[in-house]
Formats: sequence, C-alpha cells, structure tokens
Amino acid sequence: METQSRRVTGHGLLALQELDLHPRKGRGRSTVEKQRSAQAASLPRTLLQRYERLRAQAQPPWVYRLADGACPCCRVKLPLQQVENARGRGEIIVCDYCSRLLIAEPPLMGA
Repeated sequence: METQSRRVTGHGLLALQELDLHPRKGRGRSTVEKQRSAQAASLPRTLLQRYERLRAQAQPPWVYRLADGACPCCRVKLPLQQVENARGRGEIIVCDYCSRLLIAEPPLMGA
C-alpha cells in the first residue's frame, strides 16, 4: 500500500510537470489552472516545495524517471545502494549534482 502511494506521487510529479511544460493542448487557461492546483494538492507539501523551487531555478525538465542508475539530466551515476533502496521502496531521489527529482520505480514483477 505504501509503495503504491509513493508510485502515485511519482506519477503525480510527472503529471504536474506535463501541465507546466505544455499547459494549453486544447484546454482553456482556467481549466489548466484548476488541473494544476488539484495535481499540486495531491503531492506531499515538502515534495511540492522542492519541485516549485527547482522549477523557479532550473531549466526543464525537473522530473525524470531514473534509468540505468544515473541521473538522465546530468548523467552522474548514483550510488548503487541508494538506487536499489529507492527502487525497493518506489521512492523519489534528489540528484546531488543537479537537484533533479528522480523517480525510482520498483522493478516489474517477474522481471
């Protein structure tokens, strides 16, 4: 149950980023603002604050899916133990080098 909630948080971050990067896509401004507000409200406060700070200070994208144990933005390899621990719990990692938010999804069952 807890891993599911963390997975939802990761997807919520990606959805928020999508709204920030592509706000229109056939939707009215008020609709997008409502969707963004609802998406932001679904995230833990500290995570949302970190995202908003990163959004104000850095070029997009701000959120990535962790791939191959390295940050897709700066390509810095993360410590293997940190990656494995985060994947096992479906956590979000903050890259120590570029501060991007990295979604560490657990491996698929049977993979």
